[in-house]
Amino acid sequence: MKTFPFALALILLCCSVTPGFAQGPDELWEMSMKMEMAGMSMPAQTSQVCKKKGDRDAYVKDKNSDCKMVDSKQSGNRSTWKVVCTKPEAMTMLGDVTYNGDNFKGTIKVTGSDMDMTQNIAGKKIGGCTYEEPGKKVAAIQAQSNAMIAKECDKQIEELQPMMFFGGQNLPPESLMCKDRKADFCARTDKVAQQMRDQAGFDAANSKYPHWRDAVKACGKDPAVVTGP
Repeated sequence: MKTFPFALALILLCCSVTPGFAQGPDELWEMSMKMEMAGMSMPAQTSQVCKKKGDRDAYVKDKNSDCKMVDSKQSGNRSTWKVVCTKPEAMTMLGDVTYNGDNFKGTIKVTGSDMDMTQNIAGKKIGGCTYEEPGKKVAAIQAQSNAMIAKECDKQIEELQPMMFFGGQNLPPESLMCKDRKADFCARTDKVAQQMRDQAGFDAANSKYPHWRDAVKACGKDPAVVTGP
């Protein structure tokens, strides 16, 4: 899962979490982010970020990439920009943010060879802080991104939802965020199938896991066989 976490990390650079902000001369903002891709929508995430006083730039470059700002425009309280990257992943980011006093809202659209997602962002100024260079926080942001993905994969495993592991319904490759955890998914599927070998277990699991047949098939087995006596 290289492309998705890297792109998300680039976006999250504008909204990184730093606990324990002290009052200072700069601006503390509360940010919310919701990511959408074809076939799925991630839950909204809320965090806080310290920005230099008066800074209205929602894009921050990762020092480990070659991303370049190729276009940037300001029209009244609206800012738009275009960023192009070729490594470590090729992608284009289009930002569109409108400020209204101490509030803003907008979108960041990210496209690449196997990527097409939209980050809906919003924020409000909530106090003061002391600004630190965001490049120091890249590792923490990447870890936060990975933890968010892992949590969602755990949920899909628990519910026997195979799509984020194996695909389906023409989902693009970037939607398969859990593809590296197919073994965990199939182990969970086998465990549930074993519980379905008697009538009471079958009735309970059939009601709780409406997609269990798809899960068993995705793991290369016949539902009628694995749940049979």
